[in-house]
Amino acid sequence: MTPTGRETRTPIAHVEHELPALLVLLGVLIGAGGAPSPALAQGAGASLAEYALDPGSGERWELPGRLREVSGLALSSDGRLFAHGDERARIFERDPMSGKVLKEFHVGRQGIRGDFEGLAIAGDRFFLVDSDGNLIEFREGGTDERVDFTRIRSGVGRRCEVEGLAFDERTESLLLVCKTVAGRQFEDRLIVLAFSLESLQFEEAPRYAVPLRDLDAVGLEEDLNPSGIEVHPVTGTIYVLAARQHALVELSRDGRILAATVLSSRRHPQAEGLTFGADLSLYVADEGVDGDARLTRYRTGRPGPESVAPVKRGGLTERGRLKRSRR
Repeated sequence: MTPTGRETRTPIAHVEHELPALLVLLGVLIGAGGAPSPALAQGAGASLAEYALDPGSGERWELPGRLREVSGLALSSDGRLFAHGDERARIFERDPMSGKVLKEFHVGRQGIRGDFEGLAIAGDRFFLVDSDGNLIEFREGGTDERVDFTRIRSGVGRRCEVEGLAFDERTESLLLVCKTVAGRQFEDRLIVLAFSLESLQFEEAPRYAVPLRDLDAVGLEEDLNPSGIEVHPVTGTIYVLAARQHALVELSRDGRILAATVLSSRRHPQAEGLTFGADLSLYVADEGVDGDARLTRYRTGRPGPESVAPVKRGGLTERGRLKRSRR
């Protein structure tokens, strides 16, 4: 690890050169219309229906003022919950049962500044991502500690405004979801990129390029601006959160839309981050729009901790697809 605040490019310099190839392939895929959209597996393997997401459900906690612009959530391998803000690299550990802040630490001497849009934890490696797709790697710090970091420049920002980061244990990679994309060749697709933690390279093609027209089959409009992404710890399905549309969408491992729902706009005015607890509870963090930011916890009907980890033991459950609910 480099001294605090030093930017390291040598181990990952090739990343900036790999990305144009990724963008070319993505342009070919979308410009040509892509392969025919597969038939939707209506709810097969979905877990979203196991969460009661109606306005009267769940437990809510107000977040402190320094987390008013909360942007991401992540769970550590030992079941601890972490959150971060938008403009400064400060990491907060929260009690997953009460929402209480247990500690905070800073990335860099003063907490480096940036437009941070997601947090992921892979073993003892912590990662932040900014809206340009640049990654910040660091280790967990103690209370009020300033920790060293390494910056990994990606070049993603030329075509993708990133707003979400997740660790995919099955493939040892980070998933980056695009909120908006540039260029006609990127239109009308939900784009998820993948960064290998073994090779320190982006995959040559997007991990997922889902036609937005497929949202119609699960009751959503054909428009989606993601604000968060997470991998379900048992099923391995991909959850995509969209603050603007107040939507939550579940994807299969091969990129098919399994289920979707519309969240209460009153309860979730600006949902920016999500993660799963050790008991499979779903946590959603809302930025403070006209007041305090909030953290909401939704419990699952799936059996408890014995179903959790390792991911490869998770079974798939067939559920009916969720109908769109208007709040």
